[in-house]
Amino acid sequence: MRMPKALSLILLLGLSACSGGDKFTISANTNNGDTGSSTGASVSGSISNGPEKIINGLPLDSTISPQIVRIDLTYNDGTAGICSGTAITSEVVLTAAHCFPAEVIGATVTSALATTKVESVIIHPAYTVSLELNAIFNDVALVSVPGANLPSLSILASIPVTVDSPLIAYGYGLNENGEAGKLQNAPIGVGAVTPNHIFSTPFDGDNADPCYGDSGGPAILGFTDNNGNFGVGIVGVVSSGTEQGCAKGDITLFTNLQEPGMAEFIALNAPGAVIL
Repeated sequence: MRMPKALSLILLLGLSACSGGDKFTISANTNNGDTGSSTGASVSGSISNGPEKIINGLPLDSTISPQIVRIDLTYNDGTAGICSGTAITSEVVLTAAHCFPAEVIGATVTSALATTKVESVIIHPAYTVSLELNAIFNDVALVSVPGANLPSLSILASIPVTVDSPLIAYGYGLNENGEAGKLQNAPIGVGAVTPNHIFSTPFDGDNADPCYGDSGGPAILGFTDNNGNFGVGIVGVVSSGTEQGCAKGDITLFTNLQEPGMAEFIALNAPGAVIL
């Protein structure tokens, strides 16, 4: 399997990620596997849904979707990495837990508004990498960026994701030209849904596929409320894939935020987050 969709870069020049001193810790427990069917969730907010890309996605002006942020990582061996994330409060960013291994010594979050140093990271206590099951479980983290004053999106927990759901993925990862660091989005087909994961339909070379650097980015679902108002919310977080190099046949696994334990984790550690 190809595991995380984070992107690592060799530092040839100084990077504007933060310098050493920050310590990130991971607490991992066991998980019961990936079976069963998902139950719903709901959300509110406003974000651009532009056309395709990521690999075969569409470049997007970050000022249009300022809730989607880039996370620049600095490792203790002098290399750097990129992940993506979504502001769920003005000072908390939701991303993937695997973006913050013990080797990370510093990070910054860059939005359309500013770059802010990461103060702390809370990893889901049951974060687990399973080589046997070819998946990462509870792959979420909450990144604290005091003073960032970010616009935010809600978690959608009341409208179930199904194979017919029109999801949009966002991220700063690699495109089909091997370039990373610029916001892109793309429609993503849903192949299957379990309590732990949302699985994309396979990448066929022509449709879109989240790739390295898109880790932690959101899967967004639009909805119309009882008053006829349109809204959007986060239903998944880019976690891992099945093919090396984001090759044809790749299936992206999104952490399913509609699992009740996810809402509890987020509500406990990001009290200002809206979960609908």
